[in-house]
Amino acid sequence: MKNTENTQLLKWLSILDRDQKLTITITGEMLRAAAGAIFPMDMFAIAASKRCLATNKAFIQLVNDQNLVCSRALLRTHIDTAVRFSAAWFVDDGQKFASDVIAGERIDKIKDANGKRLTDAHLIECRSHELRWLPVVYQTLSGYVHLSASHFHSAVRDLNDETRQFNLAITPDDSDMPEPAWVEMVECFHDCTVYFHKFLRSWCVKKSSIKVAS
Repeated sequence: MKNTENTQLLKWLSILDRDQKLTITITGEMLRAAAGAIFPMDMFAIAASKRCLATNKAFIQLVNDQNLVCSRALLRTHIDTAVRFSAAWFVDDGQKFASDVIAGERIDKIKDANGKRLTDAHLIECRSHELRWLPVVYQTLSGYVHLSASHFHSAVRDLNDETRQFNLAITPDDSDMPEPAWVEMVECFHDCTVYFHKFLRSWCVKKSSIKVAS
């Protein structure tokens, strides 16, 4: 990271690097399970793993470049991958769900086993008991996906309502952002990867139990 020797942040970035390797390892185990047979859930998992790997690599680079705006938008994307992949565990038939998604069906149009649409809001609510920070962070980061007030606050600093004076940060980086904020963001990213791995492993175990005709 530019102009810093923050060992805490460097430690977390190295963890993200290990996460990258672990994603590849688990995906490989999944593909070899059940004598290498390929199911719709494999294809859905491959799509999620690919996105996870690409996002992870880019996120590390953005943090190293101290690019706050894009790193927050990418964390939001990473949350989307983990939570939407987990949606397959809310339906009666995960294979059909995966097939429908691969065919182009929108996840938020598909209903869970209780008849509720798998909207982002529904998924976030259901998963918040496992990731306590999820609702607040998801809501905050959503402002970085589309041009919004979040980008105004990233560009305008030290706004004084009384004097109407402020400083502008018209730069691609945010080197003045405190280190704990970077660490917190990287921790959230890691939590999402761990959460994604949980479901990826779950499918791997289930697939391993499937009897495939020789």
